[in-house]
Amino acid sequence: MTTRDRGALRWQWRGVSFAELLWLLLGLGFVVRLVLAFKTQGSVFDLGSYVLVKDALREHPLHVYSVVNSATTYRWPYPSGYFPVVALVATFAKLLGVAFTSLIRVPPMVADAVIAWVVQDYLRERGAGQSLRLAAVGSVALGPLFLPVSGYLGGFDSVAILPSVLAVRLWYRRQAGGRAVWAGALIGIGTALKTVPLLMVFALLPTCRSKQEATTLLGTAIAIPAVALAPFMVADPHGVVHALSWLSIPGAGGISLLVQPDLARIWLSSHPGQIHLTGLSHALQGHLGQFVLGIPLVAAFLVLARRRSAPTEASSLLWLTVFAFSVNFGPRYAIWGLPFFLMSGHVGKAMIAQAFLAVPNALIYIGPFGGSTAADVYAALMLIAWAAFAVAVTVFVVRIMRSPPGVRARASALVAKRG
Repeated sequence: MTTRDRGALRWQWRGVSFAELLWLLLGLGFVVRLVLAFKTQGSVFDLGSYVLVKDALREHPLHVYSVVNSATTYRWPYPSGYFPVVALVATFAKLLGVAFTSLIRVPPMVADAVIAWVVQDYLRERGAGQSLRLAAVGSVALGPLFLPVSGYLGGFDSVAILPSVLAVRLWYRRQAGGRAVWAGALIGIGTALKTVPLLMVFALLPTCRSKQEATTLLGTAIAIPAVALAPFMVADPHGVVHALSWLSIPGAGGISLLVQPDLARIWLSSHPGQIHLTGLSHALQGHLGQFVLGIPLVAAFLVLARRRSAPTEASSLLWLTVFAFSVNFGPRYAIWGLPFFLMSGHVGKAMIAQAFLAVPNALIYIGPFGGSTAADVYAALMLIAWAAFAVAVTVFVVRIMRSPPGVRARASALVAKRG
């Protein structure tokens, strides 16, 4: 009797089937999000940004970026791919007579549920046990980062990364022609929503079978967001360039907080006082910050390419590198990498990381607080997280380098049977 057979009997003996537990977790996560969406005000800034975009799409459709963003305040620093979703939700909200700021949180809820299902089904195909699969589902469906970001904030991070999750799964399933076009299209769709999913091209390039396949993958991934953004770029080039130059707010985490920990007061203190960026902090928010992240990413990709690492392993290293070397890394950004950590079989570590980051993430949206205590706690937690990510990158690279080329790709084809 195999491990999988024994697992099936165990779930049956407990009186609840695996499928019932799976759908229970997915359903419970969705219901909790619905309650948050329709019973809470949510994040005033985040949801208010959707309202501004909705109105601008109706009144100045090709000049949205100039209308909603100012010289110092970025309300929409993303590509244009999510505009149709905003417009469609606005139409349904009017027809149904429900609040737009509640209904706009539904697409990320659906994306969370799909990610949870795809991750566990991918683990099934790789031979993982049912306990591990349920843990992966729970870490997304009821995850302390995923749940508030979609249900309370309405952030569409999960919507943007979902196509890349599907691209990785498709890459494994389709070993023959056509996978470069489909995977590139999926990554391109995600990149049309937010720019960061383009990173996932470099998780697939190490296992491309030819230069033509690599060129097709990269070209398709770039073409889709370029086409989507083209009308806005033609009509409002300054507004588009200004919006997409946004680097997040200093002090949320990452290198900027390491260099200047008192920047956390911008996020956490109701009276932060005069906080001046040091010379190094100014440089990090400019061109220096691009090199601080860009050089490690290039180095990580070269290691992955040389060892022909599998997409899930490559994704994990690339996202860990982003987390460790980003100038402004906020806790919620972990959502980008967590699905791939889970798909790699690192379910326990992913759950620990998410639980840890949920605390500073909650502090941001519960605050601001009087005094500096909360800011100090936040800074300490985020610096611990930064150190953990830096160590994880180092360990990951050493393990990959110790394996002969191609071995890691073959070894990652099956997740160890656990649970």
